[in-house]
Amino acid sequence: MTPKQLTGVQGRLGEFLEDLVEPIGRSERRHWAGVYVQGVLLDGERKSVQPMAARLAGAESIPESKSVGGDGDSTAAGATAE
Repeated sequence: MTPKQLTGVQGRLGEFLEDLVEPIGRSERRHWAGVYVQGVLLDGERKSVQPMAARLAGAESIPESKSVGGDGDSTAAGATAE
């Protein structure tokens, strides 16, 4: 999906995500879940957090632990130490 296509479905996507992410709890987690879904929908070979954030305006500072696990422990989400 191109950025232009994503903009075209933004309203419908927001409505869909509203009910889906409500059980997540905190507003920050709900926000970043929506950003993550947008990143997955956009064109791009790599679907890991940093490449997706680079494709999304305003998501350059996405906290990795918030987008993947939400509990502050990125190792629990499958991240490996470098």
